[in-house]
Amino acid sequence: MEKFIIIKYIIEFLLFFLLAYLFACIGNIWIQTLYTDNKKLLSFAGKSLYSKKRIYFITLMMSIIFVRVAFQEDIWLGLLKIFLGYVLILIIYTDFEQQVIFDKMIAAVILGSFFDFLYQPPVLMDRFMAAIAGGGLFLLLAVLLRGAIGGGDIKLIFALGLLLGTERLILVIVIGILLGAIAALVLLASKQKKRSDYFAYGPYFALPALIFYIVL
Repeated sequence: MEKFIIIKYIIEFLLFFLLAYLFACIGNIWIQTLYTDNKKLLSFAGKSLYSKKRIYFITLMMSIIFVRVAFQEDIWLGLLKIFLGYVLILIIYTDFEQQVIFDKMIAAVILGSFFDFLYQPPVLMDRFMAAIAGGGLFLLLAVLLRGAIGGGDIKLIFALGLLLGTERLILVIVIGILLGAIAALVLLASKQKKRSDYFAYGPYFALPALIFYIVL
């Protein structure tokens, strides 16, 4: 009996991996298309639009999400988590790779957030307030810091406010700032970046948001 259970788990893991790889291939095509259509937005336009690392990263992250969602009792909520987790992963990668967060990905997060409202309607106002306050704060910081914060980061925080609500958004911002600061110090110390260079903070907000939404 135990052998059958082990075989069952192995088959499920292989299925999750294959699905994750399929998602990675689709995401890779979407990213390449967005890069091709928006070359002016890319920070490293001369870099090859194809990357095997992108496939590996998305496959690994989606495999983890599939394993986590497998324990989700509500199938529709599970599918929603897969969708939103997938988009956040793509945002993390594109901002790391080209320092750009595409509006279509932000729109996908916002759309998914509205569907998530169906499961927690009492928090609707809290999420709207979190989105407006978070987005407004980052817009103000962008003005005060003269472009140190990009438009993509402002839109991302707005979308994450809709998805997470006030309490978790505050945690995401605090964690994101700390992680981004540590990463910036490491890059400066290793001379991979200069003080005048732009730092992509989006991934450091999207990653804790992904963990809060999928795991917690």
